Formats: sequence, C-alpha cells, structure tokens
Amino acid sequence: MIGLLVIGLFCTFLAGSYPALYLSSYNPLATLKMQKVSKGGSAAWIRQGLVVFQFTMAFILICSTFVIYLQIQLIQKRDIGIVKDNLVSFSVTAELYNSSSAVLNELRNTGVVEECGFSANQILNSSMKTNPWVWNGKDLEDDAYVSVNFVSEGLIGAAGIKLIDGTDIDPAKKNNKGEAGVLINETLAKRMGKEGRIGGQIGQSAERKWEIVGIMKDFVFDDFYAIEPASALFFYDPKRTNLLFVRLKPDVETYKAIGQVQTVLRSFTPYHAFEPTFMTDDFDRLFENEHLVEKLSALFAVLAIFISCLGLLGLSAFSAEQRTKEIGIRKVLGAKIIDILFLLGKAYMVLLLISFVIGIPVSLYAGTRYLKDYAYRIVLSWDIFVGVALLITLIALLTVSVQSLKAAIANPVKSIKTE
Repeated sequence: MIGLLVIGLFCTFLAGSYPALYLSSYNPLATLKMQKVSKGGSAAWIRQGLVVFQFTMAFILICSTFVIYLQIQLIQKRDIGIVKDNLVSFSVTAELYNSSSAVLNELRNTGVVEECGFSANQILNSSMKTNPWVWNGKDLEDDAYVSVNFVSEGLIGAAGIKLIDGTDIDPAKKNNKGEAGVLINETLAKRMGKEGRIGGQIGQSAERKWEIVGIMKDFVFDDFYAIEPASALFFYDPKRTNLLFVRLKPDVETYKAIGQVQTVLRSFTPYHAFEPTFMTDDFDRLFENEHLVEKLSALFAVLAIFISCLGLLGLSAFSAEQRTKEIGIRKVLGAKIIDILFLLGKAYMVLLLISFVIGIPVSLYAGTRYLKDYAYRIVLSWDIFVGVALLITLIALLTVSVQSLKAAIANPVKSIKTE
C-alpha cells in the first residue's frame, strides 16, 4: 500500500508539474493583451516529451500484462498428467482409513463414483520429500530427493494418473512380508536405470526394500513451472492417509452426487461434516499471486493509456487551435477533410513511433527478466509487441480524430478571421 501511495504522489506531482511550469512561463503583458503563446521553443518539447513518456509507459505496462497473462494461461492449460475435472477431496477420519477397502467399495456401489482412493498428501503438492534411497546400480553422486506419498488402491485411477507399465497397488496381492509394493513415476524409473522396472527393488537401506509393481506416467506437482517433474513414489498404507479423493462420473449432477458420497462417509463417521474440496479450486489457488500481479498490471495499464489519451487530446486541441488560420486557408485552397486529418495526425504518429522505439527494448528486457525464473515458459515473440503497438495506435488515432475532425469541418471563413 505504501508503494502504491508513493506512485500516486509521484504521478500527481508529475501530472501537475507541466501545467504549473507552463502557466508560470507566460508573459503577463502578453496574456493581458490576449496574445497567443508561441507554439515553438521549450514548451513544445515539454508537451511532446510528456506524450512520448506517457505512451511509452502505457506500452510497457500493456506488454507486461500480456506477458503475465500468457504465462499463466500456458501453465493452466498445461497437461499436468492429472485430470482435475470432477475430482473432489474430503478430509478423512480414523474410522474411514481403518476401513479403507469397505469405504471404497461402498462409494463405488453408489453409481455416481467413477473411482476413489486415499492419499496422505494433496496430489498437487508433496509434503514428504525423503532421502536417501537405494537401489542396485545407483549412481553414488545421485543424492536427489524422492517425494513419497502414502496411498490406497484406486488413488491413481481417481486422479487420472496413467500407468505406462505394471498395475495399481493391490492389497490382495501382498507378499509374505505383508507389503503390496510401490508405484514410481517415469522420472524415478529413469534415475534408477535398469532397476527402474516392474519387479525392481527400491528402499531406504539395502536391508529394507520394496518391489515396484507399477510405473506411473509423469504428472506435475509442487513446481508447475518445472520442465520435468520430480521423482515420486507411492507406498500402500491407508492408515497414514489424510484425504479421500473421489472422481464423480461426468454425467451426474455434481452436488447431488456429493450428497450421496457424504451419506456413505457419515455411515462410518456420523455427524462429521465432510466438506468437499474441488481439485479445480485447489489448482486455481496455486496461482493467486500471479493473478494478483496480472490484475494490478492491467489496472496500471488502463490508467496509463487513459492518462496518455487525456494528454494527447489536450495536445491535439492545442495544436488545432494554434493552426486554425492555416487550416482555414488550406480548406479555401481545396484541401479535403482527409488531408486536414492527415496534416494534424502525422505529428502524433511520429511521437507514437518514438514511444514504441523506446518501449519495445524496455518491454523485452522486463519480460525476459520476469520469465527467467520459470523453466516452463512462453517464448517472447514479436507479435506481442506488434499487437500492443497497433492497439495503442488505434486508441491514439481515435483520440486525435476527435479534435482533428472538429477542426477539419469548421467553417474556413470563421477560421481565417480568428485572431
């Protein structure tokens, strides 16, 4: 807020400084005699310089807004390997995870649930990063962490995570140690080399290893700007879970289906609220800061273009008034309205061109600095700058045309008589 206040005070000072300096430069005697002020000299340079500055700032802010918007859209439309639609989560109680298989079967029998499963973490976030992990043939310099999640059967089906090899965890197929095996993602399988296969072994010590029963297609979690996801491992242990993920069938009424799910859950834990959380909402909340920056940039861009148009409107009115006689004489000599519009507008196009020449490299630098923190990012292309330049040019032409058209259609006889 303090920063916004400082910016506001600076803009107020800058906006008021030119009228103050300009009016104080008047010759009192010439003013009392109603003589016109010269259109040349330093005053003209100041007027034109302010217009260039205003449109340069508008150009930079609009370009920045577009860059932020396109970057957010790139991430939100990215295939993250998880199907977010129709996926709902509920917090779980001890009664639920202690009867996990019965709960899952009851939910599947409702007719509104496509798949469901328990998870210790939000699928989009991993709160458990552990190290070291060992496997046969491991590179001694490999010390990267592995994100671990405790799950039940059905979790990857509910989340829409695809298997590229093997099967889901099946508690009915536990080994003689009572273990149902683990799932790993593609990234971890590549790290493990030859051992990253169905039947391979991975553990946290040479004596304590688990068998790989399935390899999941990579899905994005934690860092959504990373090009490649981190290593992930799913371990079967429903009693260490905190959330229940339920994928509703696409053809059912959402809130009616949620009511049926809640009824099943309350049959195991009466009087518990079981408030639903939609995966789409969780995903959108991950980008709240980016959306805030986008909205602020858009707000400042609109203010900048508005102030620029006010300045340009005033400058065009001043210029038209200064050239009243010239316009009248040109019309008497046969000049058409389009000729007058071109006469008055070409000077502003030069100012716009100057602002674009200054604004493009600054915008390119600012956009590059903003995007360098994201590995998965858009490519800055010239169509962004060209599009913004055309937009500002159109707005400027509409603004200038108001006064220019007024001057062009004025009665030339009255214009010539103007003192």
